[in-house]
Amino acid sequence: MASAALPVLESVGRATGEDEEEGLAACCSLLSALTCADDDTLPSSSAFANARSLGKGALPVLVRTLSLREGVPTSPSTLVALCSAIKQLSANEELCAVAAEHGALGILLRHFSAASKAGEESVMRAACAALRQLCSSDSCKAAFLDQDDVIPRLASALKRYNTRPLITEQVLGLMTNLALRNPAASLALVGERGCLDAVLRALTAAAMERTTDPRAASAMRQGCMAIRNMGVRCEEAKTELLALHAQDVLYSIRDSSAPGALQDAASAALRDLGMLDYLPKAR
Repeated sequence: MASAALPVLESVGRATGEDEEEGLAACCSLLSALTCADDDTLPSSSAFANARSLGKGALPVLVRTLSLREGVPTSPSTLVALCSAIKQLSANEELCAVAAEHGALGILLRHFSAASKAGEESVMRAACAALRQLCSSDSCKAAFLDQDDVIPRLASALKRYNTRPLITEQVLGLMTNLALRNPAASLALVGERGCLDAVLRALTAAAMERTTDPRAASAMRQGCMAIRNMGVRCEEAKTELLALHAQDVLYSIRDSSAPGALQDAASAALRDLGMLDYLPKAR
């Protein structure tokens, strides 16, 4: 059934009518559903196997279709469906490379930037989530940093949407993946004036939002992990983060959070910034 969706996807991907968009979104939703884990136990879920069997054929079509939507009036729901399908099918290093080889990094980044300017938050989240997935692959990180104005675009989105935790979670998560085992990415983030300050402001804003929006905790965790990954292998990033008093923000998060993933992320970031008293205080 899924393989039958690919010819349909090819045929409707070039059209722009409302009916064609509905068909395109339906094909993307089918591919996403088949590659979204429906069972927590790996042997029982067929999502990964489906992604491996479908990805090499579907990803080039999806990326090409998304490219054709650049500058063309398209409903946000259709763009979200395309971005989400790309994310779901990029399930391992090989498939991330397939998407990147067909230009997914630049295409997704341009859709992210266009959506940011237009205030289309759902498209921003979906495009950034797909970029975040691709940049979990080491092979894609350098290629992503080579895109035009990539760090300024991410910093600008953080500054503009720092009170939107669903967006900042994805942008900070993308930075987390970029900086993991990648000092060159950390240097690029440091080199963009105001970028690390934007990270800390987004983290602080999410902490303030947490009382009214529990989803902000996920953005906070990604911010802590981004700081940790930037600072652990890059002295320039560590020095800049300490100069911006990142440790104070991290101490506040650590001490105001219950034991769990968020507190652990704040403590780990403090440790890798060189703080000796990084462990949570006994309660």
